[in-house]
Amino acid sequence: MKNAWPLTQILLLSSIAIAIVAVVVTIIMTNTTLRSVEKNLPNTLIKELVSLDLVLGHLSEVVTAAQITAENASSQNFDKLTDKVQTAVESVATLRLTYVFDNLIQASAFHAAVAPAIADLQIWLSEGISGYGPRSKTTAQIVLSRILDSFQKAKILNQQSRLNAQNKLNEGREKLDRFLSSVNLLFLLTLLITLIMIFLFVRQHLLKLGEIKAQKTLQTQRDLLNSLFENILLGITVWSKEGLFLFANKSFTHLTGYRVEDIKDIQNWFTKVYPDPVYRDMVLEDWNKSTQLTDVVREFKITCKNGQVKDVEFRGTFLPDGRALVSLTDITERKALEAQYEQAQKMEALGTLAGGIAHDFNNLLSGIFGYIDLARKKTKESKTEEYLTKAFNTSGRAKGLTHQLLTFSKGGAPIKRIDSLVPFLQETTQFALSGADVSCSFNLPDDLWMCDYDKNQLGQVIDNIVINAHHAMPSGGNIQVDATNVIVKGREHPALDPGKYVKISISDTGMGIAEKYIPRIFDPFFTTKQKGSGLGLATSYSIVKRHGGIIDIESILGVGATFHIFIPAAEHPKFQGKTLVEKNYQGSGRILIMDDEEMIQEMMTDMLETMGFTIKGENEGRGAVEAFKKAKERNDPFRAVILDLTVKGGMGGKETVKEIRKTDKTIPVFVASGYSEDEAIANPEAFGFTASLEKPFSVAQLARIFEKYLKS
Repeated sequence: MKNAWPLTQILLLSSIAIAIVAVVVTIIMTNTTLRSVEKNLPNTLIKELVSLDLVLGHLSEVVTAAQITAENASSQNFDKLTDKVQTAVESVATLRLTYVFDNLIQASAFHAAVAPAIADLQIWLSEGISGYGPRSKTTAQIVLSRILDSFQKAKILNQQSRLNAQNKLNEGREKLDRFLSSVNLLFLLTLLITLIMIFLFVRQHLLKLGEIKAQKTLQTQRDLLNSLFENILLGITVWSKEGLFLFANKSFTHLTGYRVEDIKDIQNWFTKVYPDPVYRDMVLEDWNKSTQLTDVVREFKITCKNGQVKDVEFRGTFLPDGRALVSLTDITERKALEAQYEQAQKMEALGTLAGGIAHDFNNLLSGIFGYIDLARKKTKESKTEEYLTKAFNTSGRAKGLTHQLLTFSKGGAPIKRIDSLVPFLQETTQFALSGADVSCSFNLPDDLWMCDYDKNQLGQVIDNIVINAHHAMPSGGNIQVDATNVIVKGREHPALDPGKYVKISISDTGMGIAEKYIPRIFDPFFTTKQKGSGLGLATSYSIVKRHGGIIDIESILGVGATFHIFIPAAEHPKFQGKTLVEKNYQGSGRILIMDDEEMIQEMMTDMLETMGFTIKGENEGRGAVEAFKKAKERNDPFRAVILDLTVKGGMGGKETVKEIRKTDKTIPVFVASGYSEDEAIANPEAFGFTASLEKPFSVAQLARIFEKYLKS
């Protein structure tokens, strides 16, 4: 049974209990006996005092009879006197035979004083004295004289006996009381000692139980601490004052590859994990300085047993007995993240710079793009038109580059258009591989479903994957681009909703990707390249996700890698990629333009004037709102409004359209911007616009949007 007492303790406790009972019984019996003696002592003493009184009474009768006989010496009186004497003799003889308290009642002295006188009286009354006859008056007088003297002595002795008896009785009672008190005190003392022994015994038992419990608790805590040491992610080591390696947990072995038996002492440790002598000396110097401190934290690079180099944070503290407790934390990833964060900071600054340059360049490109398009439409010479068309297409490529720069700097929602992927995939791949020493093959069926996608953003995805494939084949190779129609049913693909998709597969014959890196390949800032930023695939993944698709990867180390891009097929595949208006689209009326770039105003003015419109230009939103209101007041309203999204130091398109909508809810208002990442470009209706135009845009794109939204 839990916490059961040992048999020896039970026997000891039983012995103590028996001893207590024996002491109690002994004390009770002693008290009873002594109290009985105390009770019987007065009775016995009184009984013998009564015997003395009886003898004294007989003597008194003898004295009385002697007095009567001395006065009247008749035979009758002598007979009575003789009888009284005889009774006294018998009484004295009885007292002599029965007294036990002679020292208390002086019975011997009483007998010595009375017995001779009684004996003389017997002789004198039977034989006479000094010639006088036994019944003479003179004999009676002598008898009276003799007995009176004895009687007086007997009376004195009797009184003294009573007084002595009373004193002795009182003294005996006091002694008896003192003895009983001593016995009772001894009993109480014995009982107290016994109780103290029991208390100490029980206390010892409780302390023993407490000690057992404390040992169990200590063992539990020790087990918990051992479990903690063994399972904590920190490497824990303990070193002796002499530098011997005493203890290491599992995490230490997992981190470094070394076990306790692999390392003899501190010198052996430094030799193994710091193989470079110069670096080792630097570490040793730093550690020697830290021995004068407590709770030291240091960061060093160590070489593990397998040769891998890791960044490790060391925390050391000295225990009271002089041993050193040192913990090791693998901070390799943290250091990498810190470096990547610094790189990201640089990339962010670069992105901000690139965004500003791209925006300005996009405005310049808008003028170039627009005027080339106008010149292409105006020329009548076929060769000049051919050159202008090539320049226009090249400007389109430049437009795509500026959009990639803007996407890199800002990100943003895709501006989707329903179009075919067939020419787009081939053109984008070939453009990304311009000047590369790798070949490229395509398998793009004619019946490929059309998709609703942002060409600029999806082009960035293709560029990133193709460029990575190129880098994976430093000695050359082949990139295969395939596209197929697939239908995902149920949960065939955990990351895709059921439906129709176009699956784009880009394969290379490079070195492949190690399996351990595949789960992290799309993590921001993760890269295995020496000079990579780790943003390309992360950005690509984000773009495809915003399109409602997913990117998968397959790789065999040493064989190559394949990226599968799933893009949702268009639900209503109405082709939007072709120009739906004729070159000679014509309109009429007044158009309000607001743009802070004078060249853009001029370019849009020239485009719209070729279509038959009259233009009113403003540099800032407030002027545009004022012009719009005045035209309303003159009853000469504008047919449409084109607003730049952002204006430096002034009211931009979002604020301007709010003011216009207060006056006119139905007029077509178009937003134009090179910031395709802005939500107003992707969802213009949500901000009060009718539609959006991405800078730079062509005459055909402008004509198409006017034809769609301007009523005749």
